[in-house]
Amino acid sequence: MATTNTPEPRPLTIEDLETVGRVMGDAVAHGIEKTQRRKVTVGEYMQREGSVFNTKRPRLKRESYQNGYRLTQINSSDEEIRLLNQITHSGRYLNRLVTVALSDDGNGGEQLDIRWPCKTRDQQMNLKNEARNFVEILTQIVTVQKEEDEIENERKHPPRAHFGGKATQEARERASA
Repeated sequence: MATTNTPEPRPLTIEDLETVGRVMGDAVAHGIEKTQRRKVTVGEYMQREGSVFNTKRPRLKRESYQNGYRLTQINSSDEEIRLLNQITHSGRYLNRLVTVALSDDGNGGEQLDIRWPCKTRDQQMNLKNEARNFVEILTQIVTVQKEEDEIENERKHPPRAHFGGKATQEARERASA
């Protein structure tokens, strides 16, 4: 049986324990520091896009209601507000499931009311087949209204026929010759 000459471990001293403690403490402090998020100032928080305090946030142009509940700046997203402001006239949309009523509020302003049947589960599921959320409902309404406005514009102002241009004069000269 051969014996190996391995040195016996020396006992730990207080300096060794202090060094191990310092190294471990530094590693833990570095790990905690790495996972901490940067503190945000009040001014930075107020300018975030979704913040209700953001001064650059769009404003509602008119009093708006969704199924009888008033929509405000605080409970509406920026996208919802932009879409609500783009609605131009009353009508029925999404296979006649959603009714948009634009009326005078009595004080010289407008009032927008968007309604759809949602009492029963079947009614809720019928609307879910057309749109997943309020933003999608508004997007579809605005898209259809823009198409309707273009058609109405063409009807009111048909494209003008231009007579008297150079080509027309040449054609008249050829015809008279």
